[in-house]
Amino acid sequence: MDLWRRHPELGPHGNGVLIIDETGDRKRGHGIVLAAQQYIGKLGRTANGVVAVTSHWADGSRHVPLGVRPYRPASRLPAGKADPAFATKPELAWDLIEEARGAGVPFRAVVADCVYGENPTLEGRLRTARIRYVLALRPRHGTWQVVADPAHPPAFTPAETAARLPLADWRRLVLTDSHNRPLVRHVAELELGPCYGPTQGTRLIAATADPRVLTADSTWFMATNLSTVEADAAEVYRIYRLRDWIEHYYKPAKHELGWADFQVRSE
Repeated sequence: MDLWRRHPELGPHGNGVLIIDETGDRKRGHGIVLAAQQYIGKLGRTANGVVAVTSHWADGSRHVPLGVRPYRPASRLPAGKADPAFATKPELAWDLIEEARGAGVPFRAVVADCVYGENPTLEGRLRTARIRYVLALRPRHGTWQVVADPAHPPAFTPAETAARLPLADWRRLVLTDSHNRPLVRHVAELELGPCYGPTQGTRLIAATADPRVLTADSTWFMATNLSTVEADAAEVYRIYRLRDWIEHYYKPAKHELGWADFQVRSE
């Protein structure tokens, strides 16, 4: 990392982002100390496997993997979740963020999916440390609100808020995908109860392939503490899309290192 930081041309700069993500792979048996029944993202279901939380730096033109923390399932620890060795994925994520900051890696914002975006402890730590972030939220992420008129209740979730937004409020973007082909997206700034809005401490941004249908697999919701002066809705989505870079790393790195295949070594 020190060589990378000191490189005059390829070194990090303040316009990059720090990406936090997790990766998992299915395993046979329980000989590996980290293997257990748990959710494996690449499978989209629970299976016996290993999971690790990782950190990456990317700026849209290059990507550098930074750190990794193995996730120790509570089922494999003597005292379960009360065991001193147990740490949640958001807790491991914070360790990686602190590690990057301690190493002097500059970044514009922390970017992560809803596993981390819906964790109030991690979000609170980022706010306390005055770290900018763009964190994903699930479409059904609920909010508490007062219902003044039961006949006309307010929206309670990002999906409900987006569905009520006039089509004229969506901004069309033409981006480029990983194959250098045009990629059309629509973005909008949302307001949701007392928690989210352009004048609140946390903004809510939506991006979708088609605002008329808002299909679940092509619609994204992001919470950010970047102000409207620092980044408009389109820029927030561009920052979040930098997460795509990590997939270009996982495949060759895991195949080369054997994480996705065999682990006959100790932890």
